[in-house]
Amino acid sequence: MTSSFQILSERDYLDLIETIHKLEECETQSGLESVVQTHLFPLFQVDAFGCAEFLGDPSNLVSGKLSPIAAVGYSPQEIEWALLCQPYLTDFTKLYSEGMRTVLATDVDVPRDALTDSFHRFFEEHPEIDRSQAPTLQSMTGHLSIVNVPEVSLAIGLSRVRNDTPFTHRELRMAELLQPSLLHACQYIALRRTLHHFAALAEHLADTPTPIVLVQSEGSIMFCNDSFRNCFQIQQGDRLPQDLCQSIQNQDDIFSPTEALEGLDRFPPFYEIRKTVYRMNLTRLNPMQDFEGRCWLLKFIPALAPQSQAAYAMNRAQLTVRETEVACLVCDGFSDKDIAQRLFISPNTVNNHLKQIFKKMGVHTRVQLAHRLQGIMKGRAPDEC
Repeated sequence: MTSSFQILSERDYLDLIETIHKLEECETQSGLESVVQTHLFPLFQVDAFGCAEFLGDPSNLVSGKLSPIAAVGYSPQEIEWALLCQPYLTDFTKLYSEGMRTVLATDVDVPRDALTDSFHRFFEEHPEIDRSQAPTLQSMTGHLSIVNVPEVSLAIGLSRVRNDTPFTHRELRMAELLQPSLLHACQYIALRRTLHHFAALAEHLADTPTPIVLVQSEGSIMFCNDSFRNCFQIQQGDRLPQDLCQSIQNQDDIFSPTEALEGLDRFPPFYEIRKTVYRMNLTRLNPMQDFEGRCWLLKFIPALAPQSQAAYAMNRAQLTVRETEVACLVCDGFSDKDIAQRLFISPNTVNNHLKQIFKKMGVHTRVQLAHRLQGIMKGRAPDEC
């Protein structure tokens, strides 16, 4: 009997690995934009790319502003207008704000008409913009969006303009597997740009309330700010605790995968100290160096977002990477069939994962699982859900 579920082809995985290695080599904006044109455009059959930093409250994506990092397929003027469009893409921002997915696309998650309506409202409310000067925005037929939930600080868009073929679960899955490396490359370019505007790293980072540490591969601390010293009670010149060193190694493996793409966790790791839970945000400062010669900038961001609370509950329950993906989709209301299609696995495999998830999370049905995760996201303590 022929299987009814899809799988990614060997060619897909080889293309993904090659793209990831190319992203790993990016050190400049022009280098990133070149990889986008040579690898991402043909891989996803898109005509436009944009990535930007999100400035504002991560829990309110509609009101936040975007600061551009890189773009391909837009004129300089269109880049500015594209950033102004962000508040109009309410279907995307609502799903990101209320759900657990890191990748969304028209035709799969958001109706294509919703994208058209968003740009129509934008142009109607900005009559000063000459539509003929915005060919990419005016003619966009599909959009795939990638963010680093739960505390959103980066957003990436891949858009179809001359190609009106609908996005499929295949492209969505490839984007999910590519997400950590693509976000890291954009984050690295943004960091280099930030450091360029400051005379010294310490001057920029010393007074920020976010605990930050610059560390070498063996765990030696090259720099740390006051917030980090107060939280961890360790100083510059000391070594990080072993569990933090291991987390760095694990995250570095995500940026340089060899073959086990499906086993790599696409959510940043947690770290708890004195009853405060943090998300660990890692940026490799010299990506072309061997592991022994690398250094990393590590930020500890309080895990305050609703999605972080739910993800931490799953982390404490020791869900595997795939079990976490399945649980997130259950939380977002997906059926077993939908989950199988989304993750390119069989419905039987989904059912087996759910049995393990129920056992680890202390629930008996998918309704109870969804109720518990949604309850945590609404602010209820795990034992109240």
